[in-house]
Amino acid sequence: MNNITLKLDKFSGKNEIHNYLKKKMKFPDYYGGNLDALYDCLTDISSDTAIDIRYDAENDMQRAVLEVFSDAVAANTHLAIIKTKVNKKKQL
Repeated sequence: MNNITLKLDKFSGKNEIHNYLKKKMKFPDYYGGNLDALYDCLTDISSDTAIDIRYDAENDMQRAVLEVFSDAVAANTHLAIIKTKVNKKKQL
């Protein structure tokens, strides 16, 4: 089984997150860097893979990515995720 930890909480922007996902998930060069392409790549995974996703619940992009991972898990029996919410301290 492949085990991957994704620290999405370290990124806030769309491009940053998709570049990070492409590298960590070893997506192909043609990965489109959008939520549809993410879903397609996740549902193409053919070996058992567990992914621990650290995310900031206050970040809209991270929540959207997490939703795509959840949808992909429902469609791909080789994929499992663990969601770890990280509380970011707000600076005053």
